[in-house]
Amino acid sequence: MTTTKIRLCEAVLTGTPALVYGPVPAGSVVTPQAASAWNPASASGPVAVDVFIVPSGGSATDATHVGHVSVGVGRTGLLVELLNQALSPGDELYASGNGCTLTASGNMISN
Repeated sequence: MTTTKIRLCEAVLTGTPALVYGPVPAGSVVTPQAASAWNPASASGPVAVDVFIVPSGGSATDATHVGHVSVGVGRTGLLVELLNQALSPGDELYASGNGCTLTASGNMISN
């Protein structure tokens, strides 16, 4: 068994949930260890950031929603609900948050 630290994403989000990481490779599990969203000082107001763990063939819906944070202008918000979740083979990470940058890292455990 091998554990590797990885960056899951560093993505500028839109207002619609979009793929930011995945799918998790066969024979692996990914556990996010850090996740933050930054709303730039040029933003017009606070932004709601939402994250979803979507199984293979699924979609970003209420059933796959795992975290939410409202990020003020020029601020960073932590997505603590995502931390230590287990993403199984085939799972994907989706996020929305118009104009915010989502940065997430974690561990990939492989057989």
